[in-house]
Amino acid sequence: DLALPLVGDLVREGAEPPQLELNGVTAFTLLEKMEPYWESRGDAKPSLEEVMSLSGAACMVLLPMVVRGRTTGIISLADNSRRGKLASEEVELAVRFSNRLAVALENAYLHEREQRKIKETVALLEIARAINSTLDLSQILDKVVQMTVGLCDVVMCAIYLREDDAGRFEPAARYGFIEE
Repeated sequence: DLALPLVGDLVREGAEPPQLELNGVTAFTLLEKMEPYWESRGDAKPSLEEVMSLSGAACMVLLPMVVRGRTTGIISLADNSRRGKLASEEVELAVRFSNRLAVALENAYLHEREQRKIKETVALLEIARAINSTLDLSQILDKVVQMTVGLCDVVMCAIYLREDDAGRFEPAARYGFIEE
């Protein structure tokens, strides 16, 4: 089963978005066959009935966003015209759009992941430079906490070093702050 929260005009402000449960033929069509799935009002086994009634749609089409042989997302289209079904040309155009959107999103994700790896590599290089440039432990630790805040996207980092065998740890370096 796959649950999709729907947001936007179908949901009243402050209300919980309805869940769309995909199972059986719906899930098989979208996830396994990677083909569009559509329903019209009055179909024998409607799985989109709740969403269609909320939107007033006469029919709904779910389009898989396919990248490298897997469904990475789903686009839903609703039509409330009296004809009760989208034309095949409209569905073909929507499928092309969903596949291009899937590729664009995948590329954005890969780019973001690569940027993160570059940022991590640069941070490690900077820490290595700091370690090699001085023997002063406090300077090295200051650089490490600064880089950690930037790299981990946190507001503060502190390093505590063990001072004795009793298990006490004393602050050795700190960067950033917590407002409250």
